[in-house]
Amino acid sequence: MDASSSLLSGYFMQPTRRSYSKPFKAQVIQECAQPGASIASIALRHSLNANLVHKWI
Repeated sequence: MDASSSLLSGYFMQPTRRSYSKPFKAQVIQECAQPGASIASIALRHSLNANLVHKWI
């Protein structure tokens, strides 16, 4: 393997999906259920995408 192929080898690797525990999901969903809660702000606070949180609800 030469230097150019080793540089490109990392480029084609697929990113791994993150998995979240059921208790963590339940905590986020519970926070979203509070009156006046913003799903977008809760998602940002937990470094999540708001669309993912919507799927959990």
